[in-house]
Amino acid sequence: MREKNKASDSFLKLIGRAIQEYASVEQIQSALFKEILGVDSVQARTVFFTVQNVRSRNELFASLPTHKFGEAHDRYWDSCAKFLEKLAAFRNAIVHWHPIIGGHGTKNPMPGKSGRHLGGDDLQPFIRDCLIIHEELRRFLEFLTNDPDDDPTLSQRFLEPIAYRNRADLQPLPKPKGEKRQPRSSRV
Repeated sequence: MREKNKASDSFLKLIGRAIQEYASVEQIQSALFKEILGVDSVQARTVFFTVQNVRSRNELFASLPTHKFGEAHDRYWDSCAKFLEKLAAFRNAIVHWHPIIGGHGTKNPMPGKSGRHLGGDDLQPFIRDCLIIHEELRRFLEFLTNDPDDDPTLSQRFLEPIAYRNRADLQPLPKPKGEKRQPRSSRV
């Protein structure tokens, strides 16, 4: 019984770490939002965290940098937005799916969705994704707040899409192969 409790505690701690890392991604996004809007931190956080839907946040972010900086960083930001959208979907799976303590994983509480289970091995790539995109956004924020002439190579970096791709992914389980239905014309 103790081994089971240790494994459960370890898994729950990993879930906590994953959520903590995702929260740090939201914090850096809020700081980026502050810089782009030119408002104080309280105003930026108020607006940023009021917009709960990630797609809506991404649309907001897509238009604001273009308005302020022109289209130069569109390719970069589009790739960040896609990354963040996948990251948010995975985060939602972690926080909204129910832990299965005996199996040390999580399962979607809504039957018929994906049937996918998440375990500790799935959380490590998510944590890594959070750390990577946090650093990516931190560098972009640093670029926006510094004089662009300080490092011209840095300016080039934010004209292209990010190279890193999400490692944490919610691919649905393969559908079981069912019996093939007969064509309507051959049914009796």
